[in-house]
Amino acid sequence: LTGIYPRIYRKIRVPARFSLRVLHEKILCIIFGYKQNFHSYIFLKPHRKNKNIAFGPDVMISPDSLHKICLKEFCIDDRSVFLVDLLQHRGDQLRYIYDLGDQFHHTITLESIYFVPA
Repeated sequence: LTGIYPRIYRKIRVPARFSLRVLHEKILCIIFGYKQNFHSYIFLKPHRKNKNIAFGPDVMISPDSLHKICLKEFCIDDRSVFLVDLLQHRGDQLRYIYDLGDQFHHTITLESIYFVPA
Protein backbone atom coordinates (compact mmCIF):
# COMPACT_ATOMS: atom_id res chain seq x y z
CA LEU A 1 0.00 0.00 0.00
CA THR A 2 1.72 3.17 -1.20
CA GLY A 3 1.98 6.26 1.00
CA ILE A 4 1.14 4.54 4.30
CA TYR A 5 3.54 4.57 7.24
CA PRO A 6 4.50 2.24 8.76
CA ARG A 7 4.73 0.42 5.48
CA ILE A 8 2.03 -2.14 4.67
CA TYR A 9 3.10 -4.81 2.20
CA ARG A 10 2.66 -8.45 1.29
CA LYS A 11 5.05 -10.86 -0.40
CA ILE A 12 3.35 -13.50 -2.52
CA ARG A 13 4.23 -16.06 -5.17
CA VAL A 14 1.90 -16.33 -8.12
CA PRO A 15 2.11 -18.04 -11.50
CA ALA A 16 3.34 -15.80 -14.31
CA ARG A 17 0.36 -16.92 -16.40
CA PHE A 18 -2.18 -15.34 -14.03
CA SER A 19 -4.24 -12.72 -15.79
CA LEU A 20 -4.54 -9.35 -14.08
CA ARG A 21 -8.22 -10.12 -13.45
CA VAL A 22 -7.32 -13.35 -11.64
CA LEU A 23 -4.63 -11.54 -9.66
CA HIS A 24 -7.21 -8.97 -8.53
CA GLU A 25 -10.04 -11.42 -7.77
CA LYS A 26 -8.17 -14.41 -6.34
CA ILE A 27 -5.16 -12.80 -4.65
CA LEU A 28 -5.28 -9.04 -4.02
CA CYS A 29 -8.90 -8.86 -2.82
CA ILE A 30 -8.22 -11.68 -0.38
CA ILE A 31 -4.89 -10.55 1.07
CA PHE A 32 -6.03 -6.94 1.52
CA GLY A 33 -9.60 -7.77 2.58
CA TYR A 34 -11.18 -5.99 -0.38
CA LYS A 35 -14.66 -6.93 -1.57
CA GLN A 36 -15.04 -8.08 -5.15
CA ASN A 37 -17.40 -5.99 -7.28
CA PHE A 38 -17.83 -3.45 -4.48
CA HIS A 39 -15.30 -0.96 -5.84
CA SER A 40 -13.64 -0.55 -9.21
CA TYR A 41 -9.94 -1.09 -9.78
CA ILE A 42 -7.30 -0.64 -12.46
CA PHE A 43 -3.71 -1.61 -13.07
CA LEU A 44 -1.32 0.96 -14.53
CA LYS A 45 1.93 0.27 -16.33
CA PRO A 46 4.27 3.19 -17.00
CA HIS A 47 4.67 3.50 -20.74
CA ARG A 48 6.25 6.79 -21.72
CA LYS A 49 7.07 10.01 -19.97
CA ASN A 50 4.00 10.86 -17.85
CA LYS A 51 1.89 8.31 -19.72
CA ASN A 52 0.45 5.04 -18.44
CA ILE A 53 -1.30 2.12 -20.02
CA ALA A 54 -4.33 1.09 -17.95
CA PHE A 55 -5.72 -2.43 -17.57
CA GLY A 56 -9.05 -3.18 -15.94
CA PRO A 57 -12.55 -4.56 -16.39
CA ASP A 58 -14.18 -3.67 -19.68
CA VAL A 59 -17.42 -2.99 -17.76
CA MET A 60 -17.41 -1.40 -14.31
CA ILE A 61 -20.71 -1.22 -12.45
CA SER A 62 -19.67 0.03 -9.01
CA PRO A 63 -20.50 3.64 -8.08
CA ASP A 64 -16.85 4.73 -8.06
CA SER A 65 -16.39 3.64 -11.70
CA LEU A 66 -17.31 7.16 -12.82
CA HIS A 67 -13.86 8.20 -11.60
CA LYS A 68 -12.35 6.06 -14.37
CA ILE A 69 -13.15 8.91 -16.76
CA CYS A 70 -10.97 11.26 -14.69
CA LEU A 71 -7.92 9.03 -15.11
CA LYS A 72 -7.69 9.85 -18.83
CA GLU A 73 -6.14 6.50 -19.57
CA PHE A 74 -7.10 4.06 -22.29
CA CYS A 75 -8.16 0.86 -20.53
CA ILE A 76 -7.37 -2.62 -21.89
CA ASP A 77 -9.45 -5.59 -20.71
CA ASP A 78 -7.50 -7.16 -17.84
CA ARG A 79 -8.73 -10.70 -18.64
CA SER A 80 -6.44 -10.79 -21.67
CA VAL A 81 -3.26 -9.47 -20.03
CA PHE A 82 -0.99 -11.74 -18.00
CA LEU A 83 1.65 -10.97 -15.40
CA VAL A 84 4.34 -12.39 -17.68
CA ASP A 85 3.37 -9.78 -20.30
CA LEU A 86 4.11 -6.86 -17.97
CA LEU A 87 6.62 -8.08 -15.39
CA GLN A 88 9.57 -9.81 -17.02
CA HIS A 89 12.67 -8.64 -15.16
CA ARG A 90 13.54 -8.30 -11.50
CA GLY A 91 12.50 -4.82 -10.37
CA ASP A 92 9.74 -4.37 -12.98
CA GLN A 93 6.74 -2.62 -11.46
CA LEU A 94 3.01 -2.33 -11.96
CA ARG A 95 0.63 0.00 -10.14
CA TYR A 96 -2.70 -1.22 -8.81
CA ILE A 97 -5.44 1.15 -7.69
CA TYR A 98 -8.41 -0.21 -5.76
CA ASP A 99 -11.47 2.02 -5.22
CA LEU A 100 -11.25 4.72 -7.87
CA GLY A 101 -12.98 7.19 -5.53
CA ASP A 102 -10.70 6.93 -2.49
CA GLN A 103 -7.85 5.45 -4.54
CA PHE A 104 -5.83 2.94 -2.54
CA HIS A 105 -2.54 2.88 -4.46
CA HIS A 106 -0.33 -0.21 -4.50
CA THR A 107 2.99 -0.90 -6.18
CA ILE A 108 3.55 -4.45 -7.40
CA THR A 109 7.24 -5.25 -7.82
CA LEU A 110 8.72 -8.40 -9.34
CA GLU A 111 11.37 -9.45 -6.82
CA SER A 112 12.37 -12.84 -8.19
CA ILE A 113 11.50 -15.46 -10.76
CA TYR A 114 11.22 -19.13 -9.88
CA PHE A 115 11.39 -21.80 -12.53
CA VAL A 116 9.45 -25.00 -11.98
CA PRO A 117 11.02 -28.10 -13.52
CA ALA A 118 8.85 -29.78 -16.13
